[in-house]
Amino acid sequence: MAPEPQSTCEACSKPTTSKCGGCASDTYTHAYCSPECQKKDWSKNKLVCKDLELERKLERVAAIVHKAYLNFREDTWDTPINRIVVKAGEIIKFDGDQTEDTRFFLKFPSQMIKNENMRSAVLTSWMCNEPLAFMFNLLKKLLGGRQCMSYCSRRWN
Repeated sequence: MAPEPQSTCEACSKPTTSKCGGCASDTYTHAYCSPECQKKDWSKNKLVCKDLELERKLERVAAIVHKAYLNFREDTWDTPINRIVVKAGEIIKFDGDQTEDTRFFLKFPSQMIKNENMRSAVLTSWMCNEPLAFMFNLLKKLLGGRQCMSYCSRRWN
């Protein structure tokens, strides 16, 4: 449940008329009675505001990387599937004939998958480590080089 909207000014405790546009979110925001009070409180609000801005940017990058990864997996699908059954919350995959297609990558069986959550589950399971290895350099660049490399090495090795 979201917290109640703030009704008193951060700087002077008077009733508010506006919110800080930089850190306004569903869960937190600084509210002010005037632009003067907002300027007066900037030294305190600056860190929170910048942290929330960074958080929104990271959420956007994560959503983009997730979508890119799912598209990549779909384009590099390598598992022949005859049938997919959802039973008691489990997704059960029935393997197809390994010789049915001579190409390295196969057409993703999207006709068997009825919703987006199931599609995402299928695309992120039943795979070897090659797709993760292909995405490693992209993630490394997006997350800032050495720190990511150290984290990813520990995580994926």
